[in-house]
Amino acid sequence: MRLSSFFPVAVAAALLSGCVLGTDPDDEPNPDPPVDALETPEHPGLESCTAGIDDVTVDRNLDLAAAFRDSLSEMVTCGQLAQGFTGNLALVLVNAASGTDSHPSGFTYEGDGIYSSGGVMEVAVHLAEDTSFGQAGDRITWDLFEPSNWFTELTVRASASVDLTGETRTDLEIDFGGTAPGAELLGVNAGDSGTIELNTDQIRELLGNLELRSFIRVEESRLGTELVWEIDTPAGKVGDLFDRDAELRTQLIDASGTHPETGQALGLGEWAISYTTGHGGTTDGTVTFDVVGGAFDYAVTMTYPHRRAPDVQLSCL
Repeated sequence: MRLSSFFPVAVAAALLSGCVLGTDPDDEPNPDPPVDALETPEHPGLESCTAGIDDVTVDRNLDLAAAFRDSLSEMVTCGQLAQGFTGNLALVLVNAASGTDSHPSGFTYEGDGIYSSGGVMEVAVHLAEDTSFGQAGDRITWDLFEPSNWFTELTVRASASVDLTGETRTDLEIDFGGTAPGAELLGVNAGDSGTIELNTDQIRELLGNLELRSFIRVEESRLGTELVWEIDTPAGKVGDLFDRDAELRTQLIDASGTHPETGQALGLGEWAISYTTGHGGTTDGTVTFDVVGGAFDYAVTMTYPHRRAPDVQLSCL
């Protein structure tokens, strides 16, 4: 790949700013502090089942609920990673102009179209329509962040502009001697050569119908407990995560938790939560679960009112 020499400092700065995903000023997170019965010394809602039990024992028997609450914070981290992943996908050819690696921070390409992060999250991109290298719904099995998988004998010239609202757009002049599979995703016929002009808005639109699928598995020890939970995100459009206030829905596969010392076990009830990208990530929805065994049985309702931390209610079973 040949890199264009037409890449002044002003352009480089504008492209770098384009790597930072924006936030919607009208989509402010809930500013109210959490109302969390796990953190309140009286633990409201448990009066009838904890009467006569000392505070140390009560707190120890609440550790499983607190550990699961804290573990679910991984969802926000993974949501941020998913948005960063799609943001970099739109900048592969932009970054090719400066010789900058486009692989998203925090991810490792495992081959066969799978990208992993921290041993917890896996992401893959699937075709939205038939191509010469796959059918709609198929996983794209080559590295999307490698420019040579888009074009061969590639030279990219870039220029950036900023409008009166502060929005940055980068215009690209792309010379290529041949096509690789990715070219088809940009509307270029397989086997073509020559020059095309695209801008970053057009690239986002052309790639927006691709489907992003992610899978999260967390297996960890917290506060003396053992937790395992798995979720995935139903296939959604890559273009949705280009939005500043996109919603990423989650679907539970499995969840379990135990506290070996107290003999407690966690049983999940309702799971209806989603992640929203703006302002570093917020969560909406409800999770309910029961904790049985130990000194007393209790139920937990965690409500996420458009912020990272939930409100937590407790009740006796």
